[in-house]
Amino acid sequence: MKIITRVIILCIIITIGFFYFSTVTELSSSGKEISRLKQSLEALETKNRQLNVELGERQLLTSLEARAKNVGLVADTKLVYIKTPFSLVVSRK
Repeated sequence: MKIITRVIILCIIITIGFFYFSTVTELSSSGKEISRLKQSLEALETKNRQLNVELGERQLLTSLEARAKNVGLVADTKLVYIKTPFSLVVSRK
């Protein structure tokens, strides 16, 4: 009778140990996945901020070009940039 009781207790301890080990392993894996996802989120948020800034700059330039055309301004394609030792000079061809 004592042997059967010991075997049953040993089986219970092994079963509890197995479930404990599998739970700890799963939590560890989940923690690593959460950490990886947080890093990915931070990278995506940084990229999103950069894209929003770029979008704002492009919208501003597009808006400025449209307003310039509305008042009759046209782009001058015949500019020559001359670099001097102290400044940059723009001249028409």
